[in-house]
Amino acid sequence: MDQIIKNSARVVTGFDIGRSYEGRLIRGVKLSFKPGRKAIFIESNIHAREWITSAACTYLIMELLYSRDPDVRELAESLDWWIIPVLNVDGFVYSHEKERLWRKSRRPASPDCIGIDLNRNFNYKWALRRNADPYSNVYSGPHPESEPEVQQLIEFINNNIPEGSIKIYVALHSAAQAFGFMRGKRFKTANFFPDRRSLFPKKRPTYRVLDWTFYPTLCEIYSWMDFIIKERPNVVTGFDVGRSYEGRLIRGLRLSFKPDKKAIFIESNIHAREWITSAACTYLIMELLFSINPDVRELAESLDWWIVPVLNVDGFVYSHEKERLWRKSRKPVSSNCVGVDLNRNFNYKWEIRRCADPSSNTYSGPSAESEPEVENLANFISNYIPKDSIKIYVALHSPLQAVHLPWSHTKVPPKNYEDLLYVANAFAEALHSRYGTKYHCGSSANLLSRMLNNYFLSVSSVKVSLNLDLFSGGSKDWAYGEKNIPIAYTIELPGKGRPSPYDLPQSSILRTSAEFLDGFIGMIRAVKKLDRRNLFPKNRPTYRLLDWTFYPTLCEIYSWMDFIIKECPRVVTGFDIGRSYEGRLIRGLKLSFKPGKKAIFIESNIHAREWITSAACTYLIMELLFSIDPDVRELAESLDWWIVPVLNVDGFVYSHEKERLWRKTRRPATDGDCVGVDLNRNFNFKWGHPCSILYSGPYPHSEPEVAQLTKFINNNIPEGSIKIYVALHSPAQAVLTPWTHTRVPPKSYGELMYVANAFADALYRRYHTRYDCGNSGMFSGGSKDWAFSVKHVPIAYTIELPGKGKPSPPFELPESAILRTSAEMLDGFIGMIKAVKELGYI
Repeated sequence: MDQIIKNSARVVTGFDIGRSYEGRLIRGVKLSFKPGRKAIFIESNIHAREWITSAACTYLIMELLYSRDPDVRELAESLDWWIIPVLNVDGFVYSHEKERLWRKSRRPASPDCIGIDLNRNFNYKWALRRNADPYSNVYSGPHPESEPEVQQLIEFINNNIPEGSIKIYVALHSAAQAFGFMRGKRFKTANFFPDRRSLFPKKRPTYRVLDWTFYPTLCEIYSWMDFIIKERPNVVTGFDVGRSYEGRLIRGLRLSFKPDKKAIFIESNIHAREWITSAACTYLIMELLFSINPDVRELAESLDWWIVPVLNVDGFVYSHEKERLWRKSRKPVSSNCVGVDLNRNFNYKWEIRRCADPSSNTYSGPSAESEPEVENLANFISNYIPKDSIKIYVALHSPLQAVHLPWSHTKVPPKNYEDLLYVANAFAEALHSRYGTKYHCGSSANLLSRMLNNYFLSVSSVKVSLNLDLFSGGSKDWAYGEKNIPIAYTIELPGKGRPSPYDLPQSSILRTSAEFLDGFIGMIRAVKKLDRRNLFPKNRPTYRLLDWTFYPTLCEIYSWMDFIIKECPRVVTGFDIGRSYEGRLIRGLKLSFKPGKKAIFIESNIHAREWITSAACTYLIMELLFSIDPDVRELAESLDWWIVPVLNVDGFVYSHEKERLWRKTRRPATDGDCVGVDLNRNFNFKWGHPCSILYSGPYPHSEPEVAQLTKFINNNIPEGSIKIYVALHSPAQAVLTPWTHTRVPPKSYGELMYVANAFADALYRRYHTRYDCGNSGMFSGGSKDWAFSVKHVPIAYTIELPGKGKPSPPFELPESAILRTSAEMLDGFIGMIKAVKELGYI
């Protein structure tokens, strides 16, 4: 519910009706897509054991918010939805944790009986057929509304939902598979719905199939988009930019025929009345997908196409239903003015030539990106399309029949004006060849001042003062100036001419759209003739998605970490401990599910060749975040997790690219012929020959990787909060306790062995893999001993994962064993944390 409230803040509001007998919050969500709607109220899981009710309830919420099915959209937008997924929260928790078939609440009803049937406690005819037996599963309680859950639900409805607005009330139950309702003359439908038209004003229209002989509505465009997604799933992906002011989804399509292509982004109908733009846009999509013309096929497969047919969805609907020539959005901007010109609201030079008059058709809004449509589009492009992949941006408009180059706020041309004009002319010339239609090309500032005076004339030939010749905050200039997209245009399609330029006849849609397609063929050919190296630099590498069937590279691990940070921002925080000798970032993740927890610190791949350690480490992170296993959830939420998947980043990269069995760092040693230090011999505790693979370095903390790790822990993690330190290694298949420099055991050796054995025993159960437990071999300067002695971390281990075995090099554990080894390690951590809890450290 928290995630839904966050992701759909304009539509979803959370509410609390109060607390249960045991003090738990009883929570709900309100979904409101349009103002002034009647309401439906749904309560669920009033009987604890009826789990399917809350499951179905949450599914309903999800579909109401995100489904694109026209029937579901009509359903969602017909009402305000007040939904409580779990009313009997105490009983629900008890049925999950103790007694699966528990039905009632959890308030003691007598010295030896617990619970009231909340669905027998409401104050209507309560005494007529009440059950007075506290032992009964249907005990009605001592008096009506005796239970806090019922009392607070009634108070909430009475005090927070307008009287008379609820027209439907649904109580979800199971397992009778029935629809129960009140019988008798008193409850005729006419009494509940005196005016059906006010509750459901319209029947659902039958959507026409797009054939480009008419201007489609928003629902018809979206229905057609769903059809396209279904027809070509291997090529077409739907995406949502966000929601408009009135709560409508702003949807788009991505067409990707071949991998690793640069992108073009097209937005259309930012001005509501310019219907020809979305019509031509959908025609373009259809041709890109289904045309067999070789020129169109080359066009389609040259780029990834990101297309938003209707950006100003609220204004577009209003122009279809109320006012044909409406231009702006539909957000109220003053007591008597509605709407902002979205093409004056982008955050680039917005303030230079902004229009501050709310009554103007070109009002720029109170601030840059003040409008949700613009803000959501900018955020979507910034966050969901790979940086620098968009090479062409097109904003579709009408009716000036022109290709506009940057800028709109000044007549000073941009730096690559000649290139831009070359491509624009190629568009216009290719378009001209079909029907002889002429398009003008030039910067917006120069074209508009000349063309508008010639185009918008009244019958008496008096110039219309629109103040459109110079403006700021347009999407094209934002794409070019802010996002550094090298080819950015506003393309103005034709209009009808004076005096109704926006009413291009429906008979002209196919002609205009076909010309528009020709223009794009010419445009892309011209772009390809430009300096490809500047416009289309080398493709980025394609990183594999981690699935624990292969050993990932450092870049693949870091790319996955970025994904995890983005997916779980409330739980996961990325951190950098510093840079390696060769300048690579050493990165980590902190997972914190609940405040005030003690910490565990895990460092991995301090020895470059031990690839299984970082693979198992990322698997552990994935399970801690997404597993629904109760043991894993308890493990995850018991501690704050500080995890560095690869500490020896230079050596790790070298072992992938050059020498598989490389162990040390890559800093040249004092002997000019030798490279690298064993980082696990370089820590400053009881701190050899430089060419040895165990070389400890010239002095403790001489290596930047170790110096920065210790500094990070000292400066960024509260002193005394780390209770467990784990250094992941391979291939000895063991849990190693301090010390490494002496065989004399530490004072807490008994506790350390107890926890180590708990790890080994828990790990053993899955595949019967045996881990040895005990202290390490003889060396000094290891991270585990440093953590245990210098940082006083009470539980510190080196955990050695398995290897391949003899006679092959033991570090080359087959990729097929990654998942098995990682799952066992997770089991081991569950056992370890339970043992640490028993000792009272966490």
